[in-house]
Amino acid sequence: MDPPYNTGKEFVYSDDYKDNLDNYLKITGQKSDSEKNIKLTTNTEIQGRYHSNWLNMMYPRLKLARNLLTEQGVLFMSINDSEIENLKKLANDIFGEENVEIMIWEKVTGSENAGSGKMKVTKRFRKDHEYIIVCYKSKENTLFNKPLRIKKTKNEYGNTDNDPRGNWMSCEICKSENKSNPNGKNYFEVTTPAGMKISRQWHYSYDELMELDNDNRIYWGNGKIIPRLKKFLNEPSPTTPTSVIMGMYTQTEGNNDLKELNLNFDNPKPVNLIKWFLEFFDDDECIVLDFFSGSATTAQSTMELNSTDNHHRKFIMVQIPEATDEKSDAFKAGYKNICEIGKERIRRAGDKIIEESNNKNLDIGFKVFKLDSSNLEKWDPNFNNIQQSLLIDQIKNDRTNDDLIYEIILEYGKDGIDLTSPIEKHDNIYSIDSGTLIICLDDNITTEITDSILEISKNPSDSKVVFKDSGFATDSDKANIKEILKTNNIDEFITIYEIKYET
Repeated sequence: MDPPYNTGKEFVYSDDYKDNLDNYLKITGQKSDSEKNIKLTTNTEIQGRYHSNWLNMMYPRLKLARNLLTEQGVLFMSINDSEIENLKKLANDIFGEENVEIMIWEKVTGSENAGSGKMKVTKRFRKDHEYIIVCYKSKENTLFNKPLRIKKTKNEYGNTDNDPRGNWMSCEICKSENKSNPNGKNYFEVTTPAGMKISRQWHYSYDELMELDNDNRIYWGNGKIIPRLKKFLNEPSPTTPTSVIMGMYTQTEGNNDLKELNLNFDNPKPVNLIKWFLEFFDDDECIVLDFFSGSATTAQSTMELNSTDNHHRKFIMVQIPEATDEKSDAFKAGYKNICEIGKERIRRAGDKIIEESNNKNLDIGFKVFKLDSSNLEKWDPNFNNIQQSLLIDQIKNDRTNDDLIYEIILEYGKDGIDLTSPIEKHDNIYSIDSGTLIICLDDNITTEITDSILEISKNPSDSKVVFKDSGFATDSDKANIKEILKTNNIDEFITIYEIKYET
C-alpha cells in the first residue's frame, strides 16, 4: 500500500458514504454534476484540516484492509515524515500496538546523490530514507521466510576440490566437542573417509547430513579434520530480513524499472522492493492486494516472482482514475489517468517477463473492472398501471451480456466462483468454472435448451443455472425446464429477478 504522502501536492479522496458510488463517479470525472460541480483539489496546509482530511481518508481504508487480511496476512505501508506519526497511531488503533512494526527504507544511497533518485536537500541534512509500516492481523500467527540472496563476502575464496559449481567457502557444521550435549538434538557419531570417528551435536540430522554429502557439499579435507559445509559463492542462501533496508531497492531503481518499459510515472516503488516483501511468504496461491496501486509496481513484482519460483500468486490492483497532469510526459503520451498507465505497465511487463524467461506457460493475463451500479433496473412501479410496470425489462438498456455475467459471478463469489474463473461460451450458453455456474441470457428459450445445459454441466449436483426471467418463450417452458434440470440433479434454478441487488 503506497498511499498519498500528504505533502500538499496531491489530492485526498473525498468520501461520501451516503451515496458513495454516485460521489465516486462524480469526483473521478466519470459523471457530471452541474449543481454541485464536484472536482478534486489538493489538500494544502492552509485549509486548516490538513492532517484530519488525510486521516479521515485513510482510516476506513485501513479498517477494511485489516478485515480483508487472512490470519497470517500482512500489510506493508510506505510513508515519509509528513504523516509517519499519525499513520503509526492509526495503525496501532486498528491493528493493536503489538501487531505494528516499522522498517526504515534507504531510498537514496550515497552513490545516487547526483542522480535522479536524489531527495530534497535541506539547510540541515538530506533525508535519504522513508518508512515501511508493517501491520499484522496477528503477529503471533505470522512467520517470515528468509529470502534467498547471494551474499557478498569480504575475502576471496577458492575451489580446492575443483567443484564444477565454482568457488566456495566453508562453514562449521557442528558444535565443538565441549559444547555438544550427548543427550541433545542431532548428537551422533560420524566416520570420516580416513576412519576417524567424530561424536558431536550436528546442525543437521543424520539423513540431512548424508544428503549433503551425496551432493558433494561436505568438505572432509584429508579425512582427519572436522568436516565443513561447502557454501558456493554463486548460490543464493537464506537471508534474515532486517528492519533497515539499506543499499538496495532505491528510488532510482524504481524509476529505471518504468523507463525500461518506456513509461513515465512519478516516484514508482522499485519492483525488487515489493518482490522482497512477497518473498517473506511461501504461499503458492496467495492473493496480493494493492489498493493504492499507482503505476502497478505490485502487479509486475508478482508476475516476476511467479516466473522465478513457479508459484501462482494472484494480484488485485485498485486505483481511483486520478487524472494525469496535462504537463506530464504521461499525459502527452496519451495516458489521461493513472489507471491507464497501470494497465499498460501490466501488459508490457508481462510480455517482457515472458520474453526474458522464455516461460510460455506463465500466466500474465488480467481483467479490468470499473465500479458501477447494478445492471438491473430498480423496480419503481406505477401503481396506477401495475400491469405495465410488471412488463418492464429488468436489465438496463446500456448493459452488455458480459456486464451481467460478471455481476452474477460476483453474486456467487461466496461459493468459490471468482472474477478470474474461466468463462467458456457454447453457442448462447456461458459456462463459468467448468460448469459450476451456467448462464443463458437468450430470449424465447424452450425446453430444447436443457440438452445443451446437461452436456455442459460436469457435475450436475454442484451446478447452478441462471436465466433472464423474461427470456422464456412461455411460462410452461420455464416450468418444464426447471423440472427437467431438477430430474437430472440440477436443483439450483435461478432467474435474474430472484437475485437481490443493492443499487
